[in-house]
Amino acid sequence: MAWGRGDLPPPLALSATGERGMPAEPAATCRRYPLCMARAVLLLASFVAVLAAACGGGGSKATPTASPAASESATATATATPTPEPEKILGVTVTPLVAGSDTPFPKDVALYIESGCWGCDAPAAALQRIYRDPSGALKTEDLYRLPGATITSSEVDGRYIRSIAAANSGNDLLLSLCESPYCGGVGNMAEGAKTSILHSTDGGITWTNEVTLPGDVVVIANQGGRAQTDPGFGIISRTYRTVVGDTYTFEIVSYPGLDREPYNLTGQAAATTRFLVPANGPALVVGDDSVSLNRPGAGPGNAPWPNLTNLPKGSGVVDIQFPANGIQATWQSAEGVLYTGLSRSSDPSRPLTFDAIYRWPDDVRPTFLRYSGGGFLASGEWIPSASWPGLRAQIPIVVDLKAATIRPIAEFRERAQTDRNLVLAVLNGPFARVIEAGKDDCLNVREGPSLSSPPFACYADGTLLVEQGQRTEADGHNWSYVNTPSMRSGWASQSFLETSGSAPSLNYHPKGTRTGNPEYDTVIASLESGDLEAIAALIEWRKVECKAGPPQGIGGPPQCPDGVADGTPIDVIPGAACEGYWHIRLNDGGRANLAIGTADRLYAVIKNDADSFWRGSDAGIIYVNPERPEWGKAIYLANGRIVGDWSGCGTSPAEIANRGASVIFPPPKP
Repeated sequence: MAWGRGDLPPPLALSATGERGMPAEPAATCRRYPLCMARAVLLLASFVAVLAAACGGGGSKATPTASPAASESATATATATPTPEPEKILGVTVTPLVAGSDTPFPKDVALYIESGCWGCDAPAAALQRIYRDPSGALKTEDLYRLPGATITSSEVDGRYIRSIAAANSGNDLLLSLCESPYCGGVGNMAEGAKTSILHSTDGGITWTNEVTLPGDVVVIANQGGRAQTDPGFGIISRTYRTVVGDTYTFEIVSYPGLDREPYNLTGQAAATTRFLVPANGPALVVGDDSVSLNRPGAGPGNAPWPNLTNLPKGSGVVDIQFPANGIQATWQSAEGVLYTGLSRSSDPSRPLTFDAIYRWPDDVRPTFLRYSGGGFLASGEWIPSASWPGLRAQIPIVVDLKAATIRPIAEFRERAQTDRNLVLAVLNGPFARVIEAGKDDCLNVREGPSLSSPPFACYADGTLLVEQGQRTEADGHNWSYVNTPSMRSGWASQSFLETSGSAPSLNYHPKGTRTGNPEYDTVIASLESGDLEAIAALIEWRKVECKAGPPQGIGGPPQCPDGVADGTPIDVIPGAACEGYWHIRLNDGGRANLAIGTADRLYAVIKNDADSFWRGSDAGIIYVNPERPEWGKAIYLANGRIVGDWSGCGTSPAEIANRGASVIFPPPKP
């Protein structure tokens, strides 16, 4: 274990009467802060790796020096060395990840980093945001740091950062702060300990101290983007007692509701529960078998999701991510080897099948000591933090699964000698940074590009807005169309924005545009007309057995319509937005209300292959609504027939286009 930005307290010891007591005091060398424990774990892992190599456990073996007699014999009869069989897991040939050369800090990207020492006994020193300004210079900004806190001295007057959790690509942040006396980490909690929970909804520029609670509080998950009254806003663990000398209570509860009943952990003991919290997905509880993953609070009947119970015996899942093209799982084998698998299957009733599996080098290990595994670039590349040969601490790396490469970000090399550099979130630009709004003032973001248009949000200096690719002039101002930290789009005056000038120009084809390919043009014309019967005639319905009762969730079977018996095959095609769903023929009289409306405009047409996002299709027609240019949509085809639709969930048209194998009818040039 390392210092807990979400590491749960150690399991509470049971007294002779079965009551929960405080954790036993560890050895003096690890009394207060547990990063010395991380060193011990890393040393143990290194010892196991060396031992495995010495015992033939997969490592390279030294070639013994041949004796003279053996050399003479070898000249007489040479024996060819057999080619080793490629490694396979679940029938998939494993691809080694290759450690490549340094890569520059990515363009139009901001990393949210937990800063602090690595290999020393101290909590986080600061939450930082690192990105390039319009001149190309790398900017490092403290979003939260106690006055006077440093990497080697992060506790100030007994106060220290206990945990940080990021959501919405770092735009929504929860931070727990020990207010003194000592709250926890390693060792006994001090009597009277108090922890405050701070919340930021603008990417760490402004903070609200929402509540101070007795005892130790660790933020496990931040769901982000919801009202504070919503009990599903976050998940925290609490260790506290209200009466001196009484037993301690350890519970996992929702925040800010602080329900008295512990969170439903699907049959797991709260003190031993392990969570995985993807930066772009739901919190998951890891089962006792180390491979069953359940959503907390979903009840005892919650099926494993994703279902990884088919992994080799002894495997333990250490990270789950949800990139745009499927589900990404990382696990450790019984022998200590680390693998990452990419799957596009999503049926929770069946174990995942993998399209590709990658093996990590023994000397490069991503860091999963926190409730986060980094985040993704717009290109789909993954940025976690990892150990790297020759560096004392962690360094952010770019993982390109298509190329099977892992490369450290060059600008972090010097920091990686002393700083833990844990990537909490990745925000993709291009950015428009609020400037000169004035102290104690803020910049309005409006519904439309006009001073008469009502504002719906106001942001302080330093807030990063994301440009959406449209600019216009009105009321004596130049306006930019931006996406706010609350994930809502609107217009802001460029007079108060620092921009790179590289915002992509979003264009779309005018109504009536055709590609020249009859297969695509027939569909485009039908969608443009809004004729539901004509559209329905182009749908390739398929038979799927329905399930009676409530919907089964992502990847589950369609719900049986009223009067249809359980297990009856019905005509459906799949659709998806933020979650998957089914278009059911029986419900709409043979028609289908697809995602594309008559107000949408053609953006591009892409060619798909077996590795593309929407499996089973050979092409995708991408649309955009001029009023919501950040919200791309798509109709997927197979042999000219409609086989599914995608209505975005905030995915831009360009991002949807990047999911295809190639663009065969591009958007118009600006």
